[in-house]
Amino acid sequence: MSAITLHALQDDDARLAAWTGAIQQALMRFNHQAQPLDFAPIRVFAELNTLLLGGLIGTVGWRWINIDVLYVEPHARLQGIASRLLANAEAQARARGCIGSFVDTFDFQAVDFYRKNGYEPFGELIDMPPGHRRVYLQKRWS
Repeated sequence: MSAITLHALQDDDARLAAWTGAIQQALMRFNHQAQPLDFAPIRVFAELNTLLLGGLIGTVGWRWINIDVLYVEPHARLQGIASRLLANAEAQARARGCIGSFVDTFDFQAVDFYRKNGYEPFGELIDMPPGHRRVYLQKRWS
């Protein structure tokens, strides 16, 4: 048997995109055997007079919404925009048959915001980043 070679590919390596795609597709095929894949993006944006104020980007799948990004520009904060974005995304997810939502955030970001919106912590990483915590939260509707 030939020796197995491990590669840590750099961004400029021509194989990077192909190999990354191949591994992701292989994992998706494997996962699909256990549970059919039904993932779809969910995106909600807040705008005022063509000025983008913020947005929520997530993924709906396996009856849950995963919130990847929720951001509001600093000058537009404390006006309820983030809560409106979150409520809109949750409503869309519920309409798609979701039973809950989950997110991860850092202790210096939005833990209190999510708790105020009904999310409960279910895990955390200490010293991620150093001196802080990465907190995982969920909100279950049914």
